[in-house]
Amino acid sequence: MEESIKTKIKGTLVYEDAVCFVIVPEKQATAGHLQIFPHASYTDVESIPKDVFVQMFFVASYGATALFEGLKAHGTNIVLRDGKESNGVYDYVYIDVVGRMQNDNVMNLWQPKQLDEATQAQTQARLKEEAFYVGKEIADEKKEIVLDDDQQEAVDEGNNYKIKNFYRMP
Repeated sequence: MEESIKTKIKGTLVYEDAVCFVIVPEKQATAGHLQIFPHASYTDVESIPKDVFVQMFFVASYGATALFEGLKAHGTNIVLRDGKESNGVYDYVYIDVVGRMQNDNVMNLWQPKQLDEATQAQTQARLKEEAFYVGKEIADEKKEIVLDDDQQEAVDEGNNYKIKNFYRMP
């Protein structure tokens, strides 16, 4: 694997794992702007391995949740930047997660474009095919939980406050 691009990116590091890292950029679009980069440099989306791509979007989703809960953002924009073609700050593939507030006066600077019917049908078919697998890989990895006698007794008798909370009516 090639050297991480982390040294070339300007901003404050807020998260890092084996696949990607997250920074708060020096020049933020809004309070709560995050950028997610893979460690390796990819110049177009097609060159990213599926596991890296999935992890980047997982981290982006988690970042958006953190913006909602931590900064009380009213919404978020998650924007995939496709290297040189994206008009982004960097020539690498990365994801912008922008926390949005009502009346924040941040404009979306892109114009939507209409896809031709063939491209739209192909895109929908590919998304549907991939969406079929969402959550199924995790379901296969379930492990049996072994409870000791006291824990099993608490569950059997309904004395577990954690379980009771699921059934509590407000």
